[in-house]
Amino acid sequence: MSLSVDDVFNQISPPNEDAGGGDFVRRFKIDAREGFNAVIMREQDSDLNWVSVEKKIPFPHDLVIDIANMEITWSNFDSTERDVIGVKLRDIMDGTVSPPKQPSKDHSDGVRVYVSSEELFPEPFRETLTNAYYAKEAFKQLFKEYQKEADKHEDEAPIVTFSKPKEKGTKKGSVVRPPSMQITGWTSRDVFDGGSSAESDEVFR
Repeated sequence: MSLSVDDVFNQISPPNEDAGGGDFVRRFKIDAREGFNAVIMREQDSDLNWVSVEKKIPFPHDLVIDIANMEITWSNFDSTERDVIGVKLRDIMDGTVSPPKQPSKDHSDGVRVYVSSEELFPEPFRETLTNAYYAKEAFKQLFKEYQKEADKHEDEAPIVTFSKPKEKGTKKGSVVRPPSMQITGWTSRDVFDGGSSAESDEVFR
């Protein structure tokens, strides 16, 4: 049995715009509450402890996103390590695998993609993982946009332009700034091929 994008997301995270969820530090951070994107640098302080330093990126900017391999995740982070379970959205949609089940009450649902930009960071690609509700919704819509054009762009990944987020009020009276993403071009996806989730672990010391 095949599933739509909405079917998959609703099984993991039923619609609830005020569900909340903290935003974790990632290699490339998208903050849906404050409305900024940042490259996360890992540096050692004077005590030789590893700390995260955010390098905010001005809008607009472009990222090549491996949206074809976007994962639905359950993640749990503590002070020393992280536990992330990810399954590709497309595999859930075509019935190849079942949606991942929540391992514990401490795990939060989210999405994970890999992003690339020669202008913004030196690595071939970085990981973006978020469990913020509005970020998840934005990536769901981006995947739908990708689906409409994917057949015309075999072996390519979309170039996604991030514009300055607009403020949005929630039912609880808070203000969020969801990521504003639009596919504006396509390019070779070679940078992503052959990569694995394990390659991103080196920044989490």
